[in-house]
Amino acid sequence: MLAVTLGITEAMKNNENFKNPIPSLKSIEKATQNYTDSLKVVLDNPTKLDVLTKNKNSKELRSLLTKLAKYVNLVADGDLYKLKSSGFKIAKKPSTIGVSPEK
Repeated sequence: MLAVTLGITEAMKNNENFKNPIPSLKSIEKATQNYTDSLKVVLDNPTKLDVLTKNKNSKELRSLLTKLAKYVNLVADGDLYKLKSSGFKIAKKPSTIGVSPEK
């Protein structure tokens, strides 16, 4: 998750396609740092509170990334170039397989 998040924030910095990201990149960077710090703590003899804190920070970061993805989709309005410039992984468009049955 950290590598993906760092890739997205780097791609979004000074990106002319997304001038005013919501949420702000600053808030995502702060959440990323909080998650990274709590992750380091749980790697060495963690308490239950340490694990709960890491899980809370992970949930917060995921929530911010979900909101940012919604912003990117809204602003890009289907423009593949803009979508790719965001750093997010692009999902394939749904397609039909075979012939649709007639009704």
